[in-house]
Amino acid sequence: MTSKTLNLREGPGSEYDIITTLPLHKELIYLAMIGDWVKVKSRNEETTGFVHYKYVVVVDK
Repeated sequence: MTSKTLNLREGPGSEYDIITTLPLHKELIYLAMIGDWVKVKSRNEETTGFVHYKYVVVVDK
């Protein structure tokens, strides 16, 4: 990824509106997988949305 931000979208697809942009390496909570899209929640905020799976790295904590 060449960008330093990631779009958090309202739904599972690039046609959905962008809620906000997330900084690179932002820690997110996994909620669900819908097709190629992951529903996530921002750890420090109550913001929920979708990001494409290819930008997600799963880590155990």
